[in-house]
Amino acid sequence: MSVERVHVAGVGMHPWGKWGENFVTYGVAAARAALADAGIDWSDVGFVAGADTMRNGYPGYVAGATFAQALGWTGIPVTSAYGACASGAMALEAARQRILSGMCDVALVVGADTTPKGFLKPNAGERTDDPDWLRFHLLGATNPTYFALYARRRMELFGATTEDFTAVKVKNAAHGLSNPNARYRKEVTGGLDDTQLRKLSDRLAYLRELEARRATILETIKGQGKLTEELARDIAAADTKATLEDIYLPYKPKRRTKAMIARENGLEPLADRILAERATAPETLAADFITEAVPDVKTALDGARDILAERLTEDAGLIGDLRAFMEKEAFFAARVVEGQEEKGAKFSDYFDHRELWANVPSHRALAMLRASNEGVVTLEIAPDPETGVARAEEMVAARLGISGRAPGDLWLRKVAGWTWRVKLSLSMMLDLLGTRETLLRGPAMA
Repeated sequence: MSVERVHVAGVGMHPWGKWGENFVTYGVAAARAALADAGIDWSDVGFVAGADTMRNGYPGYVAGATFAQALGWTGIPVTSAYGACASGAMALEAARQRILSGMCDVALVVGADTTPKGFLKPNAGERTDDPDWLRFHLLGATNPTYFALYARRRMELFGATTEDFTAVKVKNAAHGLSNPNARYRKEVTGGLDDTQLRKLSDRLAYLRELEARRATILETIKGQGKLTEELARDIAAADTKATLEDIYLPYKPKRRTKAMIARENGLEPLADRILAERATAPETLAADFITEAVPDVKTALDGARDILAERLTEDAGLIGDLRAFMEKEAFFAARVVEGQEEKGAKFSDYFDHRELWANVPSHRALAMLRASNEGVVTLEIAPDPETGVARAEEMVAARLGISGRAPGDLWLRKVAGWTWRVKLSLSMMLDLLGTRETLLRGPAMA
């Protein structure tokens, strides 16, 4: 078969932007759009040329096979191209040559990529003959800086002016107005800037994750046979991941706990009786529950305490109240580990540091976390020891309905204090460290 000319039968593209998907998703969407545009069925394609960069690991190295597999294996030959910014041109040339040689009639070229957050930088390793490596490591010139310098060079060599570059920007923005694949369509975005658009994108991603988690939780609890109409309403009304997880906690599969063992030993009725019969000393009530598995009163009361503590740690309302209290009034403190002063000299600002958690900017929180990870400091997020701890314990005690000084009330108050110190204070600290968005998106400067 003799072929003199190669024609582009159809084109397709995934909209440009930060969508949070795998590069394969973008490539497959573009490929299917191109096939539809050409009116060609995937089964009629005789060759696939894939283009990608090193940022997507092994699937990117074998992009041709990756895209062919995602579209559905048919046994056709594939090839993969990597040439940095020239990857797409290389893939197109490979497809063109395949057709010109008569080895296939229809070829599909697919190029897709994703990039990490922040500025792009050269691959690891020392390459003193690589201009890209040199400008980044010796000059600290990121891509925007490099492009600006290159624009200045064009102005010096060819007489380009700032008006020329402005005209290009205006032209591109005008084309974007009617291009459904453009990232910034001001008629659609209302002129929002990058920061505003990124916030909207991040919020959308959060809500999608929230809905996916909501569906999983509903299905899990339904499978346990414990989903009631009221519980379903509570899950549907949860507007944050933290609230959703608080509701799910009592139904979440867990390892064998002391409270489980206490229930197996028949001590849950004791916990209920202590709550109901405040005027009777808990020791007197516990005497009725001594068995072979529960040899004495102390063991019985410890089991009742463990049961009540587990109920408290799984109380979504209490957890929500404590979280709000801690977010507003807890202090974030760092203390140097003895003997680590020299090793951690770069973290010396945090050797004896304490400030309100609500006021901690992201860069300082992350620096303190790094210092902790390197074993230089210990961290604590806790309410003020003089007034805050008592308030936290009182919030826990309130969930047990403690209002007097009857023997049962006094014992339950000790349980509330123990539950805060041993269980809830640590879980609150981990919760704040794990979910507080300001660790990544807080103010950049103190």
